[in-house]
Amino acid sequence: MSIVVHKQECVQFRHMSGDLFAESNMDFTSEGGLQILFRGTFGQKWRNSFGNHGNEKLDTSNYIVHNVEGGYLNRVYRLCSKNDQSQSVFIKHAPPFIKCLGYDQPLGEERLHTEFLALRKFQQAVPGSVPDVYFHDEETKCVVMEDLRNYEVMGSQLSQGCLDIVLVRRLASVVAKLHRNTHVATTSSSEFTTMLETFRNEEMVALNADMTFDLSNPANRCSPELEGPACSIRKDPEIVANIQSLHLVFLQRKECLTHGDLHLGSVMVNESSVKLIDAEFAFMGPAASDVGHILSNFIFSYAAHTLYPKEENSSIDHLLREATQETVDVYFDEAKEFLSEDALATLVSQTAGFTGCHIIKWIIGIAEARDLLDKPQAELMCLSIGARLVKEYNMIRSTQDLLRCIFDT
Repeated sequence: MSIVVHKQECVQFRHMSGDLFAESNMDFTSEGGLQILFRGTFGQKWRNSFGNHGNEKLDTSNYIVHNVEGGYLNRVYRLCSKNDQSQSVFIKHAPPFIKCLGYDQPLGEERLHTEFLALRKFQQAVPGSVPDVYFHDEETKCVVMEDLRNYEVMGSQLSQGCLDIVLVRRLASVVAKLHRNTHVATTSSSEFTTMLETFRNEEMVALNADMTFDLSNPANRCSPELEGPACSIRKDPEIVANIQSLHLVFLQRKECLTHGDLHLGSVMVNESSVKLIDAEFAFMGPAASDVGHILSNFIFSYAAHTLYPKEENSSIDHLLREATQETVDVYFDEAKEFLSEDALATLVSQTAGFTGCHIIKWIIGIAEARDLLDKPQAELMCLSIGARLVKEYNMIRSTQDLLRCIFDT
């Protein structure tokens, strides 16, 4: 599921091509820009990581850089060898502002250091779950990592009607193991305290919370066909109160290391592997929010393919229903192994609530879900599911209750 921040500048993506340093306005895709990049600490770390040790001058003419489209926070580049462009790495750069909104929307550059540390921790907790991360350079605000050029975005595949249930199970297993192996119930006191200190990520957590839980934000929007239902939800005292309660859970429940923005645009897949990317929102928080992100994306696609089928007799809607159930079954089967019965019921309940919050955010909030664009009946179906999940989440204490609340429309 690709997410678009609903601003006109974002639609145009104000493409500041290759502007690596905000203050220098240098073109990173040019040889001169590369020379400046490699001149400082970035160049030394490159030598140490890729075998060019010593003080020898790097020949930047051997490399070529391409901008990579997408993403609304950071800039991403692919750096290739001119002699063999299959030899490449990803370079991710954090400008001191939100990329798609420009200089008038400042954002701290330390988000990329948090992502670097989070990806390293994910790799330690669940080997193979993320791309290899080679180094972070504080001077240039860049992270260099494995180029997943043979992978595809899971959300993009889903939009095209492609879904592999085996990969769905792997995704649920990866997330379950990540949460389990960083959980307060399974880690030592010293390790957990270190993670609490390392993954505060306060600015990004606040940004995420504002986008997810603020029903009164003046930037919120919705399709014209949904203005009535949207107004009813924003004025419903039970929904408002429950969203406020879930907002507090999001900020205060420090139970494990979470990805923080785990929509299916943050999941890369190939024939047999799943890798998580874009961890700049990672923080110590409630496991249920990550699970809710995944479930909400399957619900969006389920509604879109059910009400707006691309092909007659397509079975993708049945697969999406199966994907939702498999995600719940695989994730909570793992959780049963280390949580008490009461803790498990709380996790199910909060998963229901956060799933509903994420659905509402993407339909009548700041962001919008690409899969539902120009599909008002699917939006309405999802909004009804989201509102019901938020209203009833305190009463949902089992996975059977959760699935029934999603699909019994």
